[in-house]
Amino acid sequence: MQLDVNLRSVYLTTRDCIPMLKQAGAEHGKALVVNTASIAGKAGQPWLAAYSATKAGVVGLSQAMHGELGKEGVQVTAFCPGFVATPMTDWVEGQVPKDEMIQPDDIAEAVRFLLKTSANCVVPEIQFIRPGDVHAAP
Repeated sequence: MQLDVNLRSVYLTTRDCIPMLKQAGAEHGKALVVNTASIAGKAGQPWLAAYSATKAGVVGLSQAMHGELGKEGVQVTAFCPGFVATPMTDWVEGQVPKDEMIQPDDIAEAVRFLLKTSANCVVPEIQFIRPGDVHAAP
């Protein structure tokens, strides 16, 4: 189930949009794909093996997609957030209060930033961590 939702859906959706993305890249100088990965995809997390594996797959897929489509004006960015204050993180609320999590507006601002950058500015990945958290990427 997680493989289908977290990885396969990203692959299939992007694959089907490639002609439109290439056209937008040619017409506007830049088309943008933002894939939702996770900080758990940067460093495997105990008790989240399947989730970590699928999100690592999204990071790798994003890198490969950019390599294949970048010359045609299609930029691909992987977002790798830690816990975001959404219903999906209700299960950790006793351990990490919602007001200490990354806020949805932080994610939205990152998308807005990417939309404002020039075609010459490629951002392959953004990691979102809380103050004091150990950087998860190697």
